[in-house]
Amino acid sequence: PSSNPAGIYLYGCQKEMVFYNTISVSSSSASAGGYGLHIHNGNALAEGSAFIINNFISLSSNAEVVAFGILLRNSPDRKIYSNTINISGSNSLSQSFRAWESSENFSAHNNIFANHAGGHAFSSDAAINFTSDYNDLYTSGSMLTPDYSTLDQWQTATSKDQHSISVVPGFISNDDLHIDHACADLNGAGKITLTGNPKIDFCMGRDIDLEVRDAASPDIGADEYTYISEKKDFLTYGFNDQTGDAIINTDEHTISAEVEYGTDLSSLVAMFAISENASVAIGMETQTSGVTVNDFTSPVVYTVTAEDGTEQDWTVTVTCALNDSTGILAYSLDEQTGTADIDANNHTIEIEVPFNTDLTQLVAGFVLSTGASASVDGVSQESDVTVNDFTSPAIYTVTAENGTEQEWTITVTKTPNAENDILSFSFAEQSSEATIDAGNHSIEIQVVYGTDLTSLVASFTISEGAAISIEGISQESGVSINDFNTPVTYTIISQTNNSQEWIVSVTADEEVAFHEMTDLEFEIHPNPASNYVYIKSNLNMTDVLNIELIDITGCPQVMYRSCLYGDQVITMELSDGLADGLYFIKIKTAKRIFMQRIIIK
Repeated sequence: PSSNPAGIYLYGCQKEMVFYNTISVSSSSASAGGYGLHIHNGNALAEGSAFIINNFISLSSNAEVVAFGILLRNSPDRKIYSNTINISGSNSLSQSFRAWESSENFSAHNNIFANHAGGHAFSSDAAINFTSDYNDLYTSGSMLTPDYSTLDQWQTATSKDQHSISVVPGFISNDDLHIDHACADLNGAGKITLTGNPKIDFCMGRDIDLEVRDAASPDIGADEYTYISEKKDFLTYGFNDQTGDAIINTDEHTISAEVEYGTDLSSLVAMFAISENASVAIGMETQTSGVTVNDFTSPVVYTVTAEDGTEQDWTVTVTCALNDSTGILAYSLDEQTGTADIDANNHTIEIEVPFNTDLTQLVAGFVLSTGASASVDGVSQESDVTVNDFTSPAIYTVTAENGTEQEWTITVTKTPNAENDILSFSFAEQSSEATIDAGNHSIEIQVVYGTDLTSLVASFTISEGAAISIEGISQESGVSINDFNTPVTYTIISQTNNSQEWIVSVTADEEVAFHEMTDLEFEIHPNPASNYVYIKSNLNMTDVLNIELIDITGCPQVMYRSCLYGDQVITMELSDGLADGLYFIKIKTAKRIFMQRIIIK
């Protein structure tokens, strides 16, 4: 070590040839730099007469002043071919190659100019009067050259080094500048142009170890080496049934892949690409892309072996996608008369239940796609548990395992009603409830004395969905007028088109006198009445009367307490809520009770 060392220092040389040297320089001074090859004030006399070929130059310095790998100082016309220069340490002012002062018209081809100390890789005072290409220009610092931080900027601004690269060279060590066999970037990236000078061309065609270079694609730098890859990566990975690109994490050496829902993970064939000349195995079994079958129900560990024999484990995890199916696969009701009709294309279900089923309180049993859930109007549905009203179609929202939603329309219909019965029958004039004989399909009903049987309006109910007619004329409850002097035959036709005849017989009550008095009489009118009843007596003295309107069951509907004088008229107002039918007016004095039938309609 020296305070300001130089590996080779040439002063005033004109036709120097610097070949096959290994130069290692280390400065011992904190304030000094160092020189690998320093050519000072050298006039080459003519272009092509001075050559620097196949040299290893390593420089290690922590100096605070400039350190140089190769320095041309006022020395033009040099040919610098296939050299390897490396600076290590922490000298940010260092320069792997420097052409200073009037060092123009030089050529720098096929060299490695590497600066691991943070300084420049390449520097030239000459702006354009030189050629430079097929080099590796690398710095660990922020500026590749004094004015440009990246190779792209340098190439764009100067048009120099259009085929050059900027990569870490991969030396065996800072002092041994042979290229490690695993450096792919420098391999075959150079170019040699022979000069016609046998001595020069001999050196150009062999490396620092006198190994023959590849004439077409030599390696950059002084060392021609055999590339043996250390790469052991998965470049691509996938399955036929995967849902998207696999995620390859080269830092963690993991791969994540998702396949379609329902894929059998126990028997999958992976398709992959790995680093050049690498091999891959699971355990002891060699893996072949697109051929080897493996079980991925749990993560699988691949071992990738690089060309140089180093290994790397990769963990591959395969998962199934969540189910996107929103199907209702089965549907039933305890009351159903047959199998539900499930239309998976239109997302509808139709199901039939007996006619007399209460549609407001039905519990469905169903089977959904795996992982799916169902709701109706936001209420979660549970098979064989949840009660719903099916008087109108119910909308099920089926949510798949992956969140996809689909609406299904469930329509429940009743079977046609086969019944053809008269369930109730009445007249406003009746004096008692009708007798309905469902076995003989007959009805008997009695009306008050004096009723006109030729013009009666019946109120009735019949089996749901049935039609009713007399001699082909449709009947409407409370509207249709018929003659009941003789029994009337109604025809009831059910929804299933079954016909049944019903015979209705109407009879009138006999006249009954409740009380008769010659010295006391009441006049009641109108009869039938609608809104009012007027009561008048021939009493000629004051008497207190209790007057009641009573229905045929004996239940009072209206009560009056009043005094009646001779020729006085009492007005009884009838409520709008009174049903049409037969009533009695009951008049009670202190000594007697009088009753009179009246029809209200």
